[in-house]
Amino acid sequence: MEFNDFKPHIIKKYRGKFNVALITLAVLLIGGSVIFKFIEGWTWIDSFYFSVSTISTVGYGDINPHTEVGRLAASVFILISVPIMLYAFSIFASMYFDQRFFKIEEKEKQIEKEVECKKNQ
Repeated sequence: MEFNDFKPHIIKKYRGKFNVALITLAVLLIGGSVIFKFIEGWTWIDSFYFSVSTISTVGYGDINPHTEVGRLAASVFILISVPIMLYAFSIFASMYFDQRFFKIEEKEKQIEKEVECKKNQ
């Protein structure tokens, strides 16, 4: 299912929440990249990679904060970013299931009309 497949009323219902969650995640990714770049002295790519793997809860473990301040920053980053990422996914899942339920309701109405037409014949 593509984003274009969503009905306008479903997009309208979730647009604000979804946009806020995505913008917040983007700010967290950028903020995390900047913080770890300067606290740990990593490259921009390593800092971004660490931020993405942390937010996504993948956590490969190949890059770890080595300073106490870095570990503290990572802990705070995890506690803030993971719930926000989960919230963004829950919004998308809600949009998806609302769309699926809407399609089922449309199909039920179509079947009811067909049954009613056959009864009236």
